[in-house]
Amino acid sequence: MKDNKDLISLVEKGIYYFINHYSINYQDQQDVYNNCIIKILESYPEYDSSRGVPLNYYLMAKIRGEVKKWIRKNNREIPTQINIQKESDWGGPAEQFEKKFNTKMLLTAIGKLSGRQRQVLTLKYFHYYTYKEIADYLSINYQTVVKHHNRGVSALRKKIK
Repeated sequence: MKDNKDLISLVEKGIYYFINHYSINYQDQQDVYNNCIIKILESYPEYDSSRGVPLNYYLMAKIRGEVKKWIRKNNREIPTQINIQKESDWGGPAEQFEKKFNTKMLLTAIGKLSGRQRQVLTLKYFHYYTYKEIADYLSINYQTVVKHHNRGVSALRKKIK
């Protein structure tokens, strides 16, 4: 990168993606955005291209971490509900995905899981939490998270077949 403007323009859409993904209130978005910019400018000198990780992947991980850190620091709730859109709201690739993978059936099956299984799977696959982050967020043991995950995935496989 030649300067900080180039670096910021590389990741700006990603910052807004995570701000929207984690449903940050409009009043707080500028604070979160600024925190992300500071984190990017601090992290860039540490980037090592010899590890084979593309720069934008490296920076997106830093942004995601910064947004989640802000949420935890400010005692905000991260939504764990899955919003099911009406089929008419979907267009283009989303419709093709729906036809190929029968997303409605999957979301219905997730809705029938036990509360903990649903929470763990939602945090894991829709909010991209790690097992450790899920354990911390739900205040349960790491192994309990793994157990709920495995049982939830197994139940989904049975319901979808």
